[in-house]
Amino acid sequence: MLLELEKTIDLITAWPVDYPEEKKKAEFNNAIESMLYPLTLNRAELFGYEGHDLYNFCFYIYNEESKKLEIYWRNHDDRMSTSNRNWAPGHGHVGLTYIQDELKICQDITKSSELSSSSSNNNDHKNYRSFLSIPVRDPQISAVSGNPLGVLVFTSNRAGQFSENRDAIFGTSIAKILSILVDELEKSEKVK
Repeated sequence: MLLELEKTIDLITAWPVDYPEEKKKAEFNNAIESMLYPLTLNRAELFGYEGHDLYNFCFYIYNEESKKLEIYWRNHDDRMSTSNRNWAPGHGHVGLTYIQDELKICQDITKSSELSSSSSNNNDHKNYRSFLSIPVRDPQISAVSGNPLGVLVFTSNRAGQFSENRDAIFGTSIAKILSILVDELEKSEKVK
């Protein structure tokens, strides 16, 4: 993953001034995919998923225009259908993670006092029983505005899927790597 990050940063910094936007976006998408997709492939070893467990991994980025956290990347179990919801800051565990700028782990959403049922739909309790949500911080921006760049989310239909001891540090490390990649892309946009 770190080698992939290095290659991508080298690629981004080598873009000429007139490099087409669609190529930048495609290369950035490929970089995100190459960093996050292995997590889904190795979910059993990394997070303890079993064959019957449904998974959903998402990377949300805050969009200044829409004022919502929008799905930038997603990979999910093909046995589940998704609604592709965007989240306003403060709404759902994605929005709470963003606005409170702190990791959220929930072993069973049916027993959560922090989450409102008004932000969920009928399938949420079946598909998204437990979650790990991690803010993706830009160290330079977060220190000033207090807002992360986005949120990295791992969900499961099984209660108790995630372990704070096992998953919090690993997930935070992945979020940090994502923040470096997004920061490099934003720097290249501002410079050129």
